[in-house]
Order: sequence, then structure tokens, then C-alpha cells
Amino acid sequence: MQLKPPQIRQMVDLLLACNAIRDRVIRNSVLAFLKEQVRGAITRHDQDRVDVFNIICTCNDYPDAFNDLLEGVRCFDEGSTPLHVLEAFWQGLVGAPANAAPPPPQTNPRQLEDRLCYIDFKQAVATFEATRRSFGDSGGSALFLMQESDVLGAKWFMHRMHGFLREITYDIHLPVRQ
Repeated sequence: MQLKPPQIRQMVDLLLACNAIRDRVIRNSVLAFLKEQVRGAITRHDQDRVDVFNIICTCNDYPDAFNDLLEGVRCFDEGSTPLHVLEAFWQGLVGAPANAAPPPPQTNPRQLEDRLCYIDFKQAVATFEATRRSFGDSGGSALFLMQESDVLGAKWFMHRMHGFLREITYDIHLPVRQ
């Protein structure tokens, strides 16, 4: 199957959403699933998006290379939501492969939010604080850690953590006017 330019762009985005591709070290392990001829033809690049683009364009020139690439991603990202989205996209292009993982169960977003109140954030906050302290308060590393935590799909977690921190930090009692 030959991907067209819009499909290539979409495939780049979907692959970069998967931990196995976003992390360059794991990405190199994923490439071990490709035939040696395909691996050798890939022009590698230091910039992640360009590197993944080159991988996809090379796989586009070899039969079954995409299936091999997806098998490598499955090996490292099995059960992840980004992998399910990637597989749904791929199945929409070529039909369901025999070895594809089942689709994720449908989850009502409200059910997920209802369950958040049962998560004990105290341990997560303690770990977060210990990590932040190890970087120091004045360094940019702590800020980078917090920013990347938010960017990597944990916005809801950060929101809940901020709420928890507000509860334990600000014990403000406002008088009620009558």
C-alpha cells in the first residue's frame, strides 16, 4: 500500500504519539522489526519528526514494511490509546490485519472523571515534590519537568494535583455575610 502525502503526515503524527516512536532509543528497537534491507535504506535524522517522516517514506517503498513497523510499535506500546488510534487509522486504510490488537473498550469520559476522585494523589505529589527538589527551585529543569508532564497528556492529572495542592496549602476561611 502506498500512502499519499496527507496520509504520511497523519501517520507521522500518530506514530509520534506512541511512546515507542517518540523515544528515540525505543524507536531504534522498533526498527529492528523491519527487514534489514528496509532498515538500511532509511535516512536517519536527529530531529524526531524528520526521522519518523523518513522512516514512513522508506516503508512506503517496501511491501509489508508498514506491517512490520506496526508490529514493532505493538511490542513496546501494547494496550496504549495512541497505538489503538494508530491501528484504527491503519485498518481504515488497508482493512483489519489478522494480528491486530482488539479496539479499546469504549469509555464514557464522565465515568473516567468520576473515578478520579478515588485516586490517592498524596504519593504522586510526594514523588513530584522530591523530583522538583532534586532539580532545585531556581533552575529551569524543575519548570521543564512540570511543563513536559503537562504536555505529555497528563493535563487532567496536573489539574487534580493543583487542586490537591491548593487544598493542603491554602486553608482560607471566608466569613459568610448574612
